[in-house]
Amino acid sequence: MQEARPHFAHSPAEWFGVLHWEAALSELDGLLARGLPVAWPARCALAAALLESGRHDEALGVYREAREAGIVNPWDPNEPNVLDLHRLGAVSPGVAVLAVEDALLGALLGERPPQELVLVTGHGTHSPDGLPVLRPVVLEALTSEIGLEVWPVPRNRGRLAV
Repeated sequence: MQEARPHFAHSPAEWFGVLHWEAALSELDGLLARGLPVAWPARCALAAALLESGRHDEALGVYREAREAGIVNPWDPNEPNVLDLHRLGAVSPGVAVLAVEDALLGALLGERPPQELVLVTGHGTHSPDGLPVLRPVVLEALTSEIGLEVWPVPRNRGRLAV
């Protein structure tokens, strides 16, 4: 007799964040293999848990799979070369940085990389204390960790240019 396994397809997205990362990845793979949909909040929670466990490459893979499946799309449909991190929903800053890394890699490997990539990080309007959450984390990751030149977009404090 086969052992019963928990079924998380219709469970709260947070479950993917509290399961051990190996169990959560295994569950995601199992759900996808059975053709069951796994929404962005669950994948996002898993990516955040992987980042917290030091599993950057796996987290980036979870993000990329969601983007390639059309489950999440941070690109602004009306402005070319604008990555709007608000389109990710309420995500951890680490997951927002994953989206930026993925966009930068895609731009660099494209046939015609854009001369400038604009990142919409926001300026804290909807934050509980009114301070930006994503902007300082994204700025730090791009300048200190990756070594890129980043500058604020004039007259729009919620945007950064790379």
